[in-house]
Amino acid sequence: MPDTRFRRWRRTRPFWGGLWVAAGGAVILLAPLAPLPLLVRQGVAGISGYLAGLLLVAAGLLSWWQHGQRVFLGVAAIALSLGSFVTSNLGGLGLGMLAGLTGGALLCAWSPDGRPVRRREEPLRAIAAVPVALVLALPAPHLSGPADSGLEAARLTLWGGRFEGVVSRPAGPRLKLSMSAVEIEDGLHRTRGSDAAVHQRFSRLRLSGGVVMYVTRLRARVGGVALTFTPELPPPALPLPSMTVTDVEADRLLVRAARARIEGLTQRVS
Repeated sequence: MPDTRFRRWRRTRPFWGGLWVAAGGAVILLAPLAPLPLLVRQGVAGISGYLAGLLLVAAGLLSWWQHGQRVFLGVAAIALSLGSFVTSNLGGLGLGMLAGLTGGALLCAWSPDGRPVRRREEPLRAIAAVPVALVLALPAPHLSGPADSGLEAARLTLWGGRFEGVVSRPAGPRLKLSMSAVEIEDGLHRTRGSDAAVHQRFSRLRLSGGVVMYVTRLRARVGGVALTFTPELPPPALPLPSMTVTDVEADRLLVRAARARIEGLTQRVS
């Protein structure tokens, strides 16, 4: 049934948040057409008003297909809605601004309906996943001397994330991040000691249950924008219900988690 398919499609993405944001952008675009003599749209202010409305419509529609970026889009929608108050006739007579603020808040608060579908695995493989994942968190045991480690990944998705501050470790200050779960795709973990180096590739690694990460440098792309965080330039302490980043690079990575599952692991020692 078409209605059933639409309902299923709607429940797998922040539909209402995106709809409110797009509707707010549409109101801001249409407000100058209202037959009121007090509406003014001239020069740069008029152009910026149209731009805010177009960006809100684009953000609302984009959130339906790029729902991994919904927090970023929600924050952008809130900023654009507030800015429209001074650039586009009081934010589309106030209605467009309020709709955009409501939609932006809904985008930030939305979480996937239900847990991700997990494939059935053989018991031996599930048990072996935990010690294998721990290798990614600790220096390889057969390396002598001090070890250095790093992680590169094509995509990283986290749930329930929070920046916990900068902590002191034996190797120096590190960023501390906590999350309820994290999934890393197409990753390469490197561990280098004084006499050898270990390269571990995997197609997918999922950690859950009180995940804590310590890192000296974290670089990733958020919505196509490259961001780099260090102890000297830490990220904002904002809760992240869910977020997806790409082109991830992490230096001196240490991880602690209660559960782990890894797929497609290969290892090379040189």
